[in-house]
Amino acid sequence: MHYKITGKEKPIILLHGFLEDHTIWQVVAEDLSKYFRVLAIDLPGHGKSPMIPKIHTMEMIAEEVCRVLQTEKIEKATLVGHSLGGYVALACVEKHPGLFDGICLVNSTPEADSLERIENRDRAIQAIWQNKKRFIRMAIPNLFNQLKLEVYKLTIEKLVLAACKMSEESIIATIEGMKIRPNRLRTLKEFKGKKLWIIGQKDDILDAKQLKKIAKRNEIPFVEFPDGHMSMIENSDEVTSVIKAFLS
Repeated sequence: MHYKITGKEKPIILLHGFLEDHTIWQVVAEDLSKYFRVLAIDLPGHGKSPMIPKIHTMEMIAEEVCRVLQTEKIEKATLVGHSLGGYVALACVEKHPGLFDGICLVNSTPEADSLERIENRDRAIQAIWQNKKRFIRMAIPNLFNQLKLEVYKLTIEKLVLAACKMSEESIIATIEGMKIRPNRLRTLKEFKGKKLWIIGQKDDILDAKQLKKIAKRNEIPFVEFPDGHMSMIENSDEVTSVIKAFLS
């Protein structure tokens, strides 16, 4: 897998979301790299990382992430995962808990897909086969606070252009993997390391109220920011400060 390393000292692994690549973390990573060893990874089929088998299961991607740690001779790291990256991070700590001392979910959830979400993903697959670019141009703006789309117009266009370089097969392989991921709330709850959950109040992908209920019920520390599904862009300074404090 392709990845970028900056900084030194305590290792932190940054995992991006669906239709993204490691550059989504650029602003946050630049600041964190002053204090930590930051590894920002392109997940399979995204960015410069090639596809793996036909379905990109979270478990399979997790093994690829852990292989990067092995290559870099990292014995212990903290995981920070955005959306899809959070699903992968949970699979990492479930399969190899001894490798990690902390996990931070950013606009993500430990719950499995609902039946409604699975049906939506199936419709997305059909849309991708029909017109990949049109699907991407519809999907990416929905990740942001809908009241601030004009503010992020250039960023959205950049993300769209990057995502359009992905093949239909890579996109669908990831969707199929997300569809079949199990509920990992118990994994998160029982993980012995530090935990943090970053939630977007105006996230149109995930229900912030539901996420907060789960966090409170299971005593998982969380922070809520006022914007959408892209907290590391929409609230980059605040996210950086929170993650820095979490790692210290």
